[in-house]
Amino acid sequence: MSKSLIARILEAVLRATKLKYMDSKEEVDKFINDPPKTKVPKRLFKSKDMDGCEVFTFGDENAENTILYVHGGAYVLEINFFQLLHCRKLAKKLNAYVVAPVYPLAPLNKANQTYDLLTPLYEKLSSRKNLILMGDSGGGFVYSFYQHIRKH
Repeated sequence: MSKSLIARILEAVLRATKLKYMDSKEEVDKFINDPPKTKVPKRLFKSKDMDGCEVFTFGDENAENTILYVHGGAYVLEINFFQLLHCRKLAKKLNAYVVAPVYPLAPLNKANQTYDLLTPLYEKLSSRKNLILMGDSGGGFVYSFYQHIRKH
């Protein structure tokens, strides 16, 4: 079985780029104090405000399934191009409405700040018939968010 085009592109990007911010303590400090912003192609992906949270949405808003997708990135990186492509593919393949929030990142923000931002979004989406909470890598944070919701 051959690799997908996306997998081949990602491999090339990973080979060509180096995580410079991990080279020294100074670079890590610089990264923490001024994290890079994701450069999302605005012609391909549109964000909007949903209950005070910037989100990217994919698929039909009236779809039977809704996915709240919390992106990974070691809690310090913004959602990226490949994660947005993944969301678009999920929406199409699963006939779902996918909502991918842009949330506050560590270490300048704490988990409770992210909970506070995601809670109204979750509450709005929770009235839908089939709501799926999903994340990748650090987006597994969605599980701790679910535990937070159950307690409150």
